[in-house]
Amino acid sequence: MPLQNIALILIENKLEPYRGPEQISERLEQEENLLISHETIYPHAQADKQCGGIPYENLRLMDSPYSKLANGKSTRGYIKSAFTIEQRPPVADDKSRIGDREIDTALGNGHSDAQVTIVELKSKFTLSQQAEHKTAELVTQATT
Repeated sequence: MPLQNIALILIENKLEPYRGPEQISERLEQEENLLISHETIYPHAQADKQCGGIPYENLRLMDSPYSKLANGKSTRGYIKSAFTIEQRPPVADDKSRIGDREIDTALGNGHSDAQVTIVELKSKFTLSQQAEHKTAELVTQATT
């Protein structure tokens, strides 16, 4: 039997009520000397559910949405009205005229503060300002 199938059987044996994937992963490492990421357990449980299996029902948080990505993209720091570089006018792409600027915001540790940067594309002249918090009002103040 391939090692992958053995690992899947061990995962299924560790599925118990109110046990999370992290706990299953730790148990497999301690008891079976097998390193399986907790992130590997979710897709296995989902596949088990789609095939009509029973063990997935024991997995804690199985009914909660588990995805770091939404539609293949990260949802962290997403600004709905933001323009992407691809939407920039072609004349700004060649960086041949003064006055075209690119504005960006870098978030600090824990997403508490923000650093606003404005770069003039032709000359590379850069302005930078710290915003105490990442609120719209403070980031706007830092930009102006």
